[in-house]
Amino acid sequence: MACITVDDSRWPIARVKLPAVASDDEVRQYLDQLRVLRDRRESYALIIDANDSRGFSPKQRQMQASYIASGLPLSAQYLRAFAFVASSAMQRGMLTAIFWLNPPRWPYRIFAHSEQAEVWARQQIGPAAPMANKLGARTSSGS
Repeated sequence: MACITVDDSRWPIARVKLPAVASDDEVRQYLDQLRVLRDRRESYALIIDANDSRGFSPKQRQMQASYIASGLPLSAQYLRAFAFVASSAMQRGMLTAIFWLNPPRWPYRIFAHSEQAEVWARQQIGPAAPMANKLGARTSSGS
């Protein structure tokens, strides 16, 4: 089974690749990795690629919501761009509706292709110099 991958090798842009299905433990580990990135207190962009994902369970969605709520002040200050990638028009439409009802406090866009998300995220970050890899490409299982 594929794991959630968190990659900050091109910091200040972090990329997350969601598998078709993830366990609660994998989601918890992925959120812990995102918390480490957020706690750096440095400007960054986050790209989440959900092309393979079938979505989170209700419990996992609650875990996500708790993670977001717990870090609103830091995210509002340091998250310069949030890009969500989904090739499915239905996924993009659902996220658009969610964000329309409850918009994030940071710039966000929804894309069909990761290349578009990368270009936009780089534009939002500006000419920030790449920093040394601090977390590296890891999966939620820590491998």
